[in-house]
Amino acid sequence: MQDGFAFGGGFGYMLPDSPLGFRMDFFWSWHDMSRKAIDAILEHTDSIGYAQARFSSVTLDAVMRTRRRGAAQLYMMGGIGAYNRYVEFGDIVGWSMDPWYPWWGYYPVYGDYYSDSDIEFGYNIGGGIDIQVAPGQGSIYIEAGYTYTNHDPSPLEYVPLAFGYRW
Repeated sequence: MQDGFAFGGGFGYMLPDSPLGFRMDFFWSWHDMSRKAIDAILEHTDSIGYAQARFSSVTLDAVMRTRRRGAAQLYMMGGIGAYNRYVEFGDIVGWSMDPWYPWWGYYPVYGDYYSDSDIEFGYNIGGGIDIQVAPGQGSIYIEAGYTYTNHDPSPLEYVPLAFGYRW
């Protein structure tokens, strides 16, 4: 994949007076495919005007945190999830005008078109650090992990790196 954008969110609950808890996360991303992927597709078709991929997931993780000592707190997490991989490519054969389409008014007209969507279950494991902004004001975090799903024809493995604000 090449460029794109992503967003995610979630919620969690820590058991009272315990370092254990759980969280549920949601994630969605959209990416243009790389030139290498487009060249591989062109081996099987005459032309291609666009190629993109989307990835989404819902995960449920167990969380174990260290006892807070100072402004930083380490945590580990791991769990299972459902992961959707969506791939789409086709040919753009022209452009059409519609004044009700988003502000630019033009949208592509697609010729031959192919898409594939596959949902598989998988697991993830990782850890991170929370850095408290101010007492009672939430924290910023950074975390990394490993995710594996058994998508056909080849497994999907990746290492997500996330940062954000937690309150």
